[in-house]
This record gives sequence, C-alpha cells and structure tokens, in this order.
Amino acid sequence: MRAHALLTTIALAGALAGCGRPQLGTNAPSGPGPDLENPQVRESILAPRAGPGLEGVYTLTAVNGNPVPAVVETRGSCTVRVVSGRLALQDGRFTATATGQETCGGTARDPSVRRTEGTYSRSGSTVRLTGSPEGPFGSAGVVVQILDDETLLVTRVEAGTASREVSLRLRKERTP
Repeated sequence: MRAHALLTTIALAGALAGCGRPQLGTNAPSGPGPDLENPQVRESILAPRAGPGLEGVYTLTAVNGNPVPAVVETRGSCTVRVVSGRLALQDGRFTATATGQETCGGTARDPSVRRTEGTYSRSGSTVRLTGSPEGPFGSAGVVVQILDDETLLVTRVEAGTASREVSLRLRKERTP
C-alpha cells in the first residue's frame, strides 16, 4: 500500500518515488549501507569517538511533534502509525529502517518493516540523504537538520521537482 510504505520509512521517500528520480551523484560511495543487524557493525557505529560526530545510530523519537509510536494518517476507519524507526550513518552511507502498522475497523494488521539505503553528505548543519537508485524508493532525497550533537530533524523529502515538508526527530543512541 502506497501510504503505508510512505509513512513507515524514516525517509518517507516512498511518497515521492513516483514523482521523478534524481540521479545519484558520481562521487557517491559504493556498496551497501551499514548492516544494523550485525552486532559488530552496530558496536563499531556506537563506539565512543573523540568528540561529537555525525556518524552513529539514531532512533526515531517523534513524528510531526508526536512521540513514537505515532498515528501519521487516518482514512475512514483506518489509521497508519509509525511504531519505530532507526537511521545509521557511517562512512558516507546510510541505512534507514522503520516499522509501521495499519489498523482498520479495530483490527490491526501485522507490522510492516521497511528498509532503504543510500549515501549522505553534510554541509554545515544540513545533511542530505540520497536513496540508492536501485532501492525501493529510488534516489529520492531527504533533507536533515542537525539540531545538536545528539539530535537530527528530517525536514523535507524531495524527488525530481516535487517536495514534501515533514518533521521527524531522531536521537543518537549511546553505548552502555
């Protein structure tokens, strides 16, 4: 379902995937994004580093100002909610995963997990995520603002000439 895919990916790139696909830059790192399921990779990403840095794993904490899990769409007797989300940034690559669930007429469907990968670049306090062209959402772009050393705010999704304003707050995970 289009709305479910749109709202259950951190990047929300699915909403605009059909609106045009900008091409990935030629200087983009190659290969897959960080594997969040691999404990060694997670440990490497979460390991303390000297001083604050952008790289790490971030957990989705709020959607449009509402704490996660958050209802993001209502249509008739159906609601779609984002249950959880994560964003990993490492070596110019990103991996975003999100879990969403639709409930219609009081019956909850099985949760759906979406994953997308691509590259990221930083310019000052702005980070741009660009999906991999062969990924499920094409190379839609996502604009992220760095609020502080531990907080990111996704503010806009772009694909071709279309864009959509969003508000997704993510908080950096810490190692125990």
